[in-house]
Amino acid sequence: MLFEKKCTVYIKRNGIDFFQGGVQELQIPSSIYQNIEILDLENFKKIVSDFAKSKLKKCTSLIILSDDLIFSKEIVAKDENDLKFKSDNFLSSIPHEEDSIRIKKIRGDEKVLVLATNKKIYETVKNILEDLDWKVNAVVPVTLFKDELGIENNNFDENSSKKIASSKDLIKISDFLSDEEEQRLERKSTFKLYIYFGVFILFLAGILLLAFRFGYLSFKVFDGREITPIVNEASESAKETEATESGQLAREEIKVQILNGSGVAGQAGKIRDQLIRLGYNFTNIEVGNAETSEYTEILFSLNMSGELKDEILESLRETFENVIAGDKVEEGDFDIKITTGTE
Repeated sequence: MLFEKKCTVYIKRNGIDFFQGGVQELQIPSSIYQNIEILDLENFKKIVSDFAKSKLKKCTSLIILSDDLIFSKEIVAKDENDLKFKSDNFLSSIPHEEDSIRIKKIRGDEKVLVLATNKKIYETVKNILEDLDWKVNAVVPVTLFKDELGIENNNFDENSSKKIASSKDLIKISDFLSDEEEQRLERKSTFKLYIYFGVFILFLAGILLLAFRFGYLSFKVFDGREITPIVNEASESAKETEATESGQLAREEIKVQILNGSGVAGQAGKIRDQLIRLGYNFTNIEVGNAETSEYTEILFSLNMSGELKDEILESLRETFENVIAGDKVEEGDFDIKITTGTE
């Protein structure tokens, strides 16, 4: 069968968006699909199937996974053994059974991007669509495309889906349906472009100098007066304030490490769930263990806003009596570091 019509399917935390000459949004109840887990498989299949049959036409599709469904980490490693150690350590923190996790490793010039997802979600959607005579060409994470194509995950639209669908090379190296776990991201050199641009600038400068030299171009000063632009000091002040505020991190950008020092199993996961309810990104939160502590310590990076600091402190003090807070000035992978103590 020939599939002339093409479309994209964007799977996110609470539903699926179908881009087919516009967007059709399917919201799935939390009792069926929640926290990137399918809780009720039969009802999930029925809802997606009924929606596709009633509102969509069969097509050749590309499945795109939102950042909410992707666990990612950039790793700088000294050698292959170091890479394996750091990669295994990252993957062990993912709260899914090992046999349900699908992994992709994208090698760059200096770093390796490790991507992982719960394959049961996209495999279920893929099977549903194929049962309706759709064709699924690839399953890719939006994560890799964001920096390369300037796509904003929080404002994903039809234009974003078209950009990804036309990026054949990136689709090839990030396709979760591919058997190859590791790929290399080859960046096209812009060296020649810089040379051509430089030659053009020199040529243009030469033409302008000759034009001035022989009187074809000249500057005119009216009444012999210089015109000085007026600077609006209030406007400049507002811009400086805006720039300062823009340096502060938004909730979905903040990277958090939670270490369990309470001696109570699952305590770090409990705090992670509290932060998720406050709007923090699940994929930016790492959990682990620490030595038992009598108090809970939280360290903030310097570009955290006072409002977010107070919000997190208030949430922690609902669980712990002794909470100590401070500013984290050293460079690191996390913007917030929490080490829990006894409740």
